[in-house]
Amino acid sequence: MYSLLGIKPTNNTYPLLLIPPAAPATLPLDDQALYCQMAFESLNVPQLSMLPTPLATLFGLNSTTGVVLHIGRTTSEAIVVTDSIVRWETATSIELGEADCEVWLEGLLLKDEALDKELKAAAEVESWAPGQKEKLVKEIREFIFAECTGEDIEVPEAKTGQKSVVVVASKPQEEETFDVAKK
Repeated sequence: MYSLLGIKPTNNTYPLLLIPPAAPATLPLDDQALYCQMAFESLNVPQLSMLPTPLATLFGLNSTTGVVLHIGRTTSEAIVVTDSIVRWETATSIELGEADCEVWLEGLLLKDEALDKELKAAAEVESWAPGQKEKLVKEIREFIFAECTGEDIEVPEAKTGQKSVVVVASKPQEEETFDVAKK
């Protein structure tokens, strides 16, 4: 960005924390050298620190020990960190990610009888034309994954004889502000 604008920062007093991508597990020395060269020569930083992604994740939670689970689009990784040491030998990756969850949810929605009745009432049809229900369910699934994430989702507790296995997200504090959309 600086080179495109033709700017060379001369008095940069801010240190730089670089958190490289999780894959590959360890950043090759050649790549680390390039990052260092870019930071010191192009950005003129006084200090540079490189922190592995799993360790940065735990530091963000004010912890130094834990298991970091990263769910990607098509794969998921689990990495153990013990006392600020990333145990790369324990890293496990599986071919299961967010895309698989979306397909699974869409299958569940297609089988849901109550949703079927609601969609028929909303679409004002008695029976589905080929592909009509699938299109509506796909739109619902896309909306759920695009809009309904974080603390705005309340997951019901599982009905088992054991203790609750699902943690319900806490409801955000309501602020007393004027919202035109609600009025």
